[in-house]
Amino acid sequence: MDSKISWLKSPMIDTAEKTSLFGLPVIGFDRLNDGTAEMRHSLFGYIPLVNVSGLDLFQSAVGRLVSELVFVPAAALDPSVTWQPINDRTVIAAVAHAGQTHDVQLTKNPPGALASVTVPRWAKIGK
Repeated sequence: MDSKISWLKSPMIDTAEKTSLFGLPVIGFDRLNDGTAEMRHSLFGYIPLVNVSGLDLFQSAVGRLVSELVFVPAAALDPSVTWQPINDRTVIAAVAHAGQTHDVQLTKNPPGALASVTVPRWAKIGK
């Protein structure tokens, strides 16, 4: 898997994936770029399995992007991030992006290491 991520100024996630389904090769990608998101995966690289884009996928991809601030510690200092303590182990980083605020909940374990990162899930339930 190969990913390229740049922080909020010109956000982009471009992840190429190669895996298998019942032993058959599945090739695809997830992409967030220029205010759009898309997900394409195909069997053998030719038979479409997933071909999705739209607002729900965009919101989900932005949720992923903002949650990855843990991989870029300096991003925590960006003016678009505000912090709200919940208790002695949990904080919420509210990240303003794409006209919305996305909450990222960070929880540390007792020694102080990051234990979990939680973001709201976007999905069309019952579709």
